[in-house]
Amino acid sequence: MAILRITAFVAFCILMASCGRKTDPHRVPTPPFETISDYERSGDLIDRAEFAYVGKQVELVGVIEIDRKTDTISLKGEYITRQALREGAQLAIQIYNENGKMLARDLPRIPLEKDGQETLVASLNETFGPSNWGLGFEDDDVLIQFNYIQEGEFWYDIEYPDIELPSIVAQNINSLERFDVRWELIPRIMPRGVVNYPPAVIDAKNRGTTPFHYLTAVESFTATDLERIEQLRNQIESGCSLVSDKKLMMNSLKVDRTGSYFVRNGFVWDGVRWDGSAPPEGYKRIWIVPSWVYLAGIATILATLFLVWNRLGNVRSLPARSGIKVAIFLGALSLALIATTNGMIGLFTMLLEAPVIAYRRWPIKIRRYVLAVGLFSLLEIYWGGLFANSENTIGAILISVALYCLAALPLLYIRKHLYSFAIFVLLTIIVSTNYAIQDLYYTFFNDYASVRMLGYVYQVPQIADSIVELLGDDHWIMVVIAAWYGVCVWVCPMGKK
Repeated sequence: MAILRITAFVAFCILMASCGRKTDPHRVPTPPFETISDYERSGDLIDRAEFAYVGKQVELVGVIEIDRKTDTISLKGEYITRQALREGAQLAIQIYNENGKMLARDLPRIPLEKDGQETLVASLNETFGPSNWGLGFEDDDVLIQFNYIQEGEFWYDIEYPDIELPSIVAQNINSLERFDVRWELIPRIMPRGVVNYPPAVIDAKNRGTTPFHYLTAVESFTATDLERIEQLRNQIESGCSLVSDKKLMMNSLKVDRTGSYFVRNGFVWDGVRWDGSAPPEGYKRIWIVPSWVYLAGIATILATLFLVWNRLGNVRSLPARSGIKVAIFLGALSLALIATTNGMIGLFTMLLEAPVIAYRRWPIKIRRYVLAVGLFSLLEIYWGGLFANSENTIGAILISVALYCLAALPLLYIRKHLYSFAIFVLLTIIVSTNYAIQDLYYTFFNDYASVRMLGYVYQVPQIADSIVELLGDDHWIMVVIAAWYGVCVWVCPMGKK
């Protein structure tokens, strides 16, 4: 037993020692010979600074250029050493942040060419991006450490700790305008032809002296051939300011074709140069479906949640009943969050209200009447202001609603639910057909339908194909709305008495 305890203790000590071992095998970076803080502006948004170093065995002269528009960093110059390096040694560049943490180690090597018997020369003409140097969102300054490597064998700073290796500090080296999407809500399924507003919280830093050059937008590509779908772009300053440099952005996304797409919240300079990588890396894949299918899916999920909620009385176990309630609440909350990201939030609210009315403690007649008037009013607003081509005024909408209140009065006086439901269906067909005809006629003839139009009914078969082509998501959405309200009217007797 004692042997087992000793063995376990030794294993524990070895484990702790290995966990605490320094992960960076290189020596501490050498003190910089120069700190570059001031740059000269040369050309279009290019900052430039020269540097020079003369040591015991190493000479270094060059220039660092930062292209603020393309976010690239260039090192140009000449590195001369008289150190006794083994044949095949190469010059390497390592990057540390201001806290001494190594950010980049394996950058491209630079060949050392012989220039005399004891002199080796490396020509510097390297271009990097901030990501190549491992620069994070918070990094502003870097230490550039020069080193040598015998490829596949050893690093010279590890093998020869006292070797002369120059380093230089460059301040404000990172992009002046930096962005990072901290959180975003992009539903995987979105409706076709409807403006979506996926919210995003971004970190946006601007260390320059001018407003942001970048604009923000939802960057979208087709998943099949990576064709860009242009979206509306917004000023970053237009976002809602949160704590620190964080902003809440509500960029718009509208796609008129069904299919699969890669999307993300992106940032663009001068209308063409986007920040970040190309798809699919860093993008979310979404599916665009017909808007009526989207709405029907929401209605189906809502119906399922309401059905399960009203059947909870059959669950005898209190923990199980509580768990189901929490699941229903989270499901409804998730559905509400997803629905608020697009322009169909008004329809979602009305869909949510219908079953609530159907199960209220009102007389059944009142519930049927309220649902009928609510449906007809919703269709009037739907075609009069949301989707249709007609331009109804508020006064005209109110007059139509008043007429619907009168037309639905029989629902208050008929006792048998089946008869009341039949009248509701008949009124719904009449109202829906009227709106569909008005919209199709306006779309086809750019005019409103009238009684005189009845004299041309015989011509309908001749233009039937054209009428079918004009049927779109808007008309099928009306069918989904009417069907949903019909179900709610039908289940009224099942509600609370």
